[in-house]
Amino acid sequence: MTSKKMLHQAVHGYARGHELLAASCKLDLVDADEMLRISDLSGSPVSSTFTPYLTLYPLPSGTGYCLARTWLDPDATRDGCVLTHTLIIPMDLWLSGISATQLSQIARFPNRSSLDHYAVPLTLADELSVSEPKPYESTGQEIQDFAARFFVLDRTPVIWPISNGMQDCETVSLRTADFLWPSARARFAACTYALQPRYLAERPFELMFVPLGAMGRFSAIPEANIVSSAAADPKIAEARSSAVVEVVTQSLLGEGNLVWEMLRQFGKDLPPDRDALMRLVRIVELERQAERNPKAYLAALDLWMALAPSPEMAVDSKISCFNKAMAAAQSLDSAAIVEYLSSLAQRLRRPSMQAARKAIRRLSPEMEAATRQDPVAAVDLLSSLKSPPAVLISAASHALLETDKPSLMDYALKAVGPAIGRKLLTYSPALAPKAVRNRDDAVVTPEALDKLNGWLTKLSPRVRRNLFRLLLQHPAILANDELAATTIDAATADDLYTVLALPRNTHWTLGPDAARAILGRAHQDRNRAALYYSEHGIEGASDVMLCADIVCEPSQMLSIVEAGMGASKVELAGMLLSRALKLGMAKDLSTDQRLRTFSLLASTDQLTDELLLPLIQGLPSELALDLPIDAFAKAGATRAAFAARIKAFEAAVSRHLTGQMPVDTFGNWIAERDRSQQFTKPEVNGLTKSILAAAAKRPSAATWQGLAGISAILARADPQSIPGTVREAFEKTRTKLDLPSAIAWVQLIGKIETRHRQVRFESYVLSLRLASLEPRKPLGAIAVECFPIFYEALPSARQSYRILDPFGLFDEPDRRKDARHDLIAHFLASEWDPADLALTARRTGIVRKTVERIIKVGQRKYLDRMIGRLKTRGQNDLARDVSEAAREAER
Repeated sequence: MTSKKMLHQAVHGYARGHELLAASCKLDLVDADEMLRISDLSGSPVSSTFTPYLTLYPLPSGTGYCLARTWLDPDATRDGCVLTHTLIIPMDLWLSGISATQLSQIARFPNRSSLDHYAVPLTLADELSVSEPKPYESTGQEIQDFAARFFVLDRTPVIWPISNGMQDCETVSLRTADFLWPSARARFAACTYALQPRYLAERPFELMFVPLGAMGRFSAIPEANIVSSAAADPKIAEARSSAVVEVVTQSLLGEGNLVWEMLRQFGKDLPPDRDALMRLVRIVELERQAERNPKAYLAALDLWMALAPSPEMAVDSKISCFNKAMAAAQSLDSAAIVEYLSSLAQRLRRPSMQAARKAIRRLSPEMEAATRQDPVAAVDLLSSLKSPPAVLISAASHALLETDKPSLMDYALKAVGPAIGRKLLTYSPALAPKAVRNRDDAVVTPEALDKLNGWLTKLSPRVRRNLFRLLLQHPAILANDELAATTIDAATADDLYTVLALPRNTHWTLGPDAARAILGRAHQDRNRAALYYSEHGIEGASDVMLCADIVCEPSQMLSIVEAGMGASKVELAGMLLSRALKLGMAKDLSTDQRLRTFSLLASTDQLTDELLLPLIQGLPSELALDLPIDAFAKAGATRAAFAARIKAFEAAVSRHLTGQMPVDTFGNWIAERDRSQQFTKPEVNGLTKSILAAAAKRPSAATWQGLAGISAILARADPQSIPGTVREAFEKTRTKLDLPSAIAWVQLIGKIETRHRQVRFESYVLSLRLASLEPRKPLGAIAVECFPIFYEALPSARQSYRILDPFGLFDEPDRRKDARHDLIAHFLASEWDPADLALTARRTGIVRKTVERIIKVGQRKYLDRMIGRLKTRGQNDLARDVSEAAREAER
């Protein structure tokens, strides 16, 4: 039983103008308009004779393809009217390769009396009958000329002047449509009797046969697009002799060929451009050449990948070409076959071969066999390729591992670069110990170890982890510092104790690179590393160096030192503690730990001025002065210097607080001492406590000026303590605050650097809040300094969307506005200088809003006082700005 295919049809002709007379389907508007236009006469007649003609074109929507035959309508009431029978072929049926030549036999002259016949679809059997085509009347040169212009040079539209009847026009058009592959066939448009240039939307028909009398209407078409039996253009002459023209000519003449068969088989994957055909022809030529030279298959495979770049295109064709190439490999010699198979493998890596790659399994065993037969050729090829294929690397690694010739491994180390060497180790990790294993009692050369180190460097962690314990079994590894470091870098967390035990190998001297690698591994898990030394103690100078750098927790370090002393390793314990202090451990010690460290150092005879100073600088002065330092000759100078420094500080503070040292002198003295030897945090805190301790007995200004005098070193050494210092100073001087106190207060908080943003903001806001608690004290200067910082940090008001929230129920409050109102209300209710409010407003950028608010709350006289105070203080510009703002607000 034959399967059935369905296609629609339509008839156009004259009724009330040229229009659709009958159709078996309803097309969308664009397709219907295009069909109506094309079905009309192809142009105004140029002679009294008329021969029916054929038109082939796709619908704009891409859903169907039209094959139309047009006749002169003898029954029309007007001259020059035509009847056109159009077959509408579903696009998928058209692209499946159904014969245009066979379909053309169905289009027959429509009978106006039986138009209902055209209102139903046509049902076709698979095998369509077709009459034998008449012989060509065109010369072979004209057909070759057409093939050269259309298929080789892509000179579309091609114009073929009609000089010998219509039979050739239809035959060429239909056979061209049948020859084209699907993507080109889907856009092919031709007319066998074009009386003027014909277009699909803005795209011209690709092939038009033109009566000689109408050629003048095609004057805009380049001469190179016009078919001629004489090839005056050298490019045309050259193209005529190409293999593509030969193939196309054979097909148009009805002769089969291999390319035509390939188009039928693989054409669905080809792009529409003419290069696809040229490449296909070239593939056929290359496969013929490959019978003599198998490497031609590589070029053929390249063309298939260029022709079908998508992985899903021409999969069978790519696999077929690959299999032919594999079969031809056996004719090559052993050295050439490795390179040939490698070239094939490189092509398999390309994205266009992804789908075909899954179906190809023969390459790997063939490559394994070839590299075993000639491993030197494989190594040479590896050294010459920048990115060799994985199958070559894998096969070469196995061949090197299986060889019993030590010289081959040595040759590989010299020839293969680090990047490829790492890949060899990835496939066969056992190559690394094979490279360093002594053979016949021969010593491994430093050059070989350096090469192996290059292979190991940057190797993937997974492979290096597998190599770590394997490599450490060979003494040659530890003999090379860089190679030892590379091997240690590969250790995992589980190998930490093994790594830390390496320096205890009596046959190995710890080098700088290996030490760096051990430290790097230990720093990834400091707690476990510290536990190792707590459990195993310290054995030598290498342990001292590593342990001091690794153990960062003071309590752990002190425990390890005490354990060393308990194990009668006093000298090593002292060296360890001394090194830890030199590395900065003292800054993290608590008071108890400092005293404990002092005792340990004293018992090891390691107590020196260099180690003592950071220890006692963190102690309260009374404890530091009580330490029994005088018994240690190496530390006497530090004790004397420290005692003198403490007494000098105490004396300077006492003189300042009793009024014997003015504020400026005290500040200069502090700055000078800080330049010569910076104050430590405990010393600064001690000075602060001394100043605050005397606050109850001294005037308020003296306390705040003392704090201002040390503000620079306080802001450097311990900025986080400033908010607490401000609060404590306020509580101690609250009842005695005056204007000099406020000025010194501002100086204190003003020394905080902007990089301490959070502490600075906290100090300013705290100062503003504390000052507001004393409205009867002259603290307006605090507001001038602090309010702008506070105001800037507040968010601006944001209103909700009025259409969704007409009553403003979800408006966010204007916190800046609330802050302005609170500031003004506080100044109005306090004894703070009104001029300070004006200064605050100017620094905040709210002078106009401040003046408007004061007037709005009925305090116009306050503005007069403000202006008067500003003039008294010599701030006339600001007084003028306030006056102008007041006049504008009162208008």
